Amino acid sequence: APSLPGSAWAPLEGASISEVLRQHPDALGALSAGEVPAIVLRGHMPPRDAAELVARLPRPGASVWRLRGSNYSTLGVDLKSHLALAAGPKDMVRATQRWGRYFLARGLSSAMDSLHAALRGLAAGRRVGYGKDAASNATLSPGIFRAHGQGNEFPPHFDTLHSHRWSQRACERPAAALPAAAARSPAQQRRPLRLHQEHLSRFPDLLRFDEQFSALLVLQRPEDGSDFDVTLHDADWTSLLSDCALEGVPHAIGVNLGASWSKRQPEAAAKARVARVRLAAGDFYVFNSNRVHEVDRVQGRARITLGTFVGYSPDDVRIWA
Repeated sequence: APSLPGSAWAPLEGASISEVLRQHPDALGALSAGEVPAIVLRGHMPPRDAAELVARLPRPGASVWRLRGSNYSTLGVDLKSHLALAAGPKDMVRATQRWGRYFLARGLSSAMDSLHAALRGLAAGRRVGYGKDAASNATLSPGIFRAHGQGNEFPPHFDTLHSHRWSQRACERPAAALPAAAARSPAQQRRPLRLHQEHLSRFPDLLRFDEQFSALLVLQRPEDGSDFDVTLHDADWTSLLSDCALEGVPHAIGVNLGASWSKRQPEAAAKARVARVRLAAGDFYVFNSNRVHEVDRVQGRARITLGTFVGYSPDDVRIWA
């Protein structure tokens, strides 16, 4: 998984957890510090097992999948969809339990076990657990299946539960220069984010983390001959708050930067380190999703993954979707 020419910013890679930890004894700490763009465990799930698991999944497009955008569907429960419904932790716990029974009955839980085992193995002594409902101590969603269909892509963005800070930036711009979604009055822009923050306050076990990773297990990749699947930029979101050239549109769990990312000052773009990663079925990878990243366009059959977010601190790791 090479980085771009001239850059020494490359993932920690290995065929096992021990191989990665021999390269760096605290791989997650290195990821947090920006020393590496990602950690990749090649063949963490045997490719044959990944193919068998995909065969047990309902076919993408079946009604049990939830259509989330252009050729993008999910199977399971996640925080973002519950925030959109203004649903609370108890609702998410109940949905998590329903989906847990569904995954167990169809032999899909092994994917969760594999992904979580990788994070535990990389934890370097940190406490590892699932996100919890503070009132009942019940588990919130530990993962969600994702199917990226033909033509789907995720333009430059970053993920954070603290995205409301983006709308509080001291950046003023004529409405005509803004994207339609951002051209509303400041009060109109702040209202949905304020509501999301009110709903998020009911999830303190997640909100307490300032730093957030994304971890994924690849189950199927497109057979399109493309070189890479994901592009990672060495740009933490907090360092971008003062860059008023960026016209990001915040939502409940992140900020979409879109075309404004490629239009930023040329000197800033030239200095930024970039890594591009190609993944195969069975690969596990984790990256710092507080940094700008993009998922390349899918050509051919669907890219299918199991994904989670990871709340990270020097002492704790929390897994949630």
